[in-house]
Amino acid sequence: MKKLSLWPWKNISLGFLVVVVLGLLFGGTGAEFLESGDGYMMRQSKNFASGGAVSEMAMMAYDSDESARGMIAPPMPGSPDGVAPGVSERELIRSGNLSLIVEDVEYSVEKIKIQVSEWKGIVEEANINRLEDDRRSGWMRLRVPNAGFDDAMKALKAGALKVESETARVDDVTGQVVDSKARLNNMRAEEAQYKDILARAVTVEDTLQATQYLNRVRNDIEWAERNLKNITERVALSSINVNLIDEGDVEVLGVYWTPWLNVKKAARGALENITFSVDVLVKFLLNLPVLLVYGFLLWAFLKLAIKGLKKSGLL
Repeated sequence: MKKLSLWPWKNISLGFLVVVVLGLLFGGTGAEFLESGDGYMMRQSKNFASGGAVSEMAMMAYDSDESARGMIAPPMPGSPDGVAPGVSERELIRSGNLSLIVEDVEYSVEKIKIQVSEWKGIVEEANINRLEDDRRSGWMRLRVPNAGFDDAMKALKAGALKVESETARVDDVTGQVVDSKARLNNMRAEEAQYKDILARAVTVEDTLQATQYLNRVRNDIEWAERNLKNITERVALSSINVNLIDEGDVEVLGVYWTPWLNVKKAARGALENITFSVDVLVKFLLNLPVLLVYGFLLWAFLKLAIKGLKKSGLL
């Protein structure tokens, strides 16, 4: 029986052993993992499950552009209009602009304030400007509940003499809300991972790095929460800008014709003249005794002076 040679098998075994040794030397013994939810990358050289200490940790911050932070929501997969599947209620931001001709600007501003309060809304800003020729104009920024936006627009127009202009706009931000919530969930998951890394870190360097990136993701969470809150508030309360114009301030053929304003100015001027005359008369009557005393003293002084001049022969 011919004896088989073991030399080829020895070479194969030796080669396999060399490959394993080189793999252990250059491939590393640690477990590597990537979390790509928001672009974070973490690498650890030893397995946490084994209870070993962290000897090396490299972290790469995710891309900080606006789309990564949730400001611009890409279309959600599975839906052509950007709404996530299963979302039945849309998130809509309504806004409107009105330019109204009113009989009295100040009265209209106060009336609208009362109406907005009844609608459970907010008057963010209200201004009344006095222009030349005593003309007035007003401007208001209102926030009303989204469900009552149409009714509020109708009520505001009903209280005006005429509607000069009207615009309304609706922005669908359902995709942005869904996307922002998803990104928040991802960032909170990253925060939990960094907390776990920080709890297991033993070296000062690893602790500082984990703390740095934990603070960064917390800041990003706060920013994303504020952004989501801003969107939800704009959805809950619609905005209406109202420009108020006095009836007498209407422009006719490029010229501001103010007949009623001129009547009011003339009446006020006549009233001011009457009140001024009455004031003068009252002051005169009240000071009449004093004037009589002064007149008597002046008459007596002049009489004595003339008498003295006659005695001296000068007169």
